[in-house]
Amino acid sequence: MTVNASLVLQAHGIYVLTGQRRLAALVELGQPLQMIDQDGREFVVHLKSGKLIYSEEAMDHLQSIPVRRTLIDPLTITTTDGRKLELRPIPMDRMPSDDPAEWRSFVGIQVPGTELNEIEQRRLQKYMKLHKTEAVTDGTSLYTLAGDRLAFCTP
Repeated sequence: MTVNASLVLQAHGIYVLTGQRRLAALVELGQPLQMIDQDGREFVVHLKSGKLIYSEEAMDHLQSIPVRRTLIDPLTITTTDGRKLELRPIPMDRMPSDDPAEWRSFVGIQVPGTELNEIEQRRLQKYMKLHKTEAVTDGTSLYTLAGDRLAFCTP
């Protein structure tokens, strides 16, 4: 499952206030996105392969998309086979684990090679609880913790 641009931005603490259609079109074209935050600061982001490239330098010829910005630090976890993953929270308005039927439709297949030891599992659970979510992203896919490893999910 690929992550849409809006979710990647939200995972980085950037919430688009207006201009969702323009945002989608610019991302589709591979264009940089000029934004203006709640404090009037302009900045530019570019999404490439699910990763966010950020610059404080505004571009005069682009119309700014109004956004609200907050700071969200990523969590870096290490799988039992030594692979490092930088994860960010996906905002959710409900917790699928509260309802067994909803959980079954939320959680997908487990991701091979993402087994976590108990310490990393607890770190990820604490991070998700802090951000009131059960979904995280590496910028390319959406995951949740299912047992001792990551599983794809659909928030």
